[in-house]
Amino acid sequence: MCLGCMFFGTRVPEGRAVAILDRFIERGGRFLDTADNYAAWLPDGTGDESELLLGRWLAARGHRDQLTIATKVGARPADGRAREGLSRSAVAAAVEAACAGSG
Repeated sequence: MCLGCMFFGTRVPEGRAVAILDRFIERGGRFLDTADNYAAWLPDGTGDESELLLGRWLAARGHRDQLTIATKVGARPADGRAREGLSRSAVAAAVEAACAGSG
């Protein structure tokens, strides 16, 4: 079972998202899904919200060694029209950014 975290930090406020994550872990969940572009299409959305919220939660709770976290790259808005794509440099930068936020 995987918990999708698409709107965590945007449509799902941080307090509610944290409660959901805590309950998911409590009930045995161990697989989370996010992306570096979730909610980038919302007004004032950057795409970082879900990954950053997960990073804060992991730093506070210390569950990182118990979890598998899937994230996706390549669809982050690059210039208002295009997506960043899957070049070697874009993938490497996304991996580094995701790891930096994981606490």
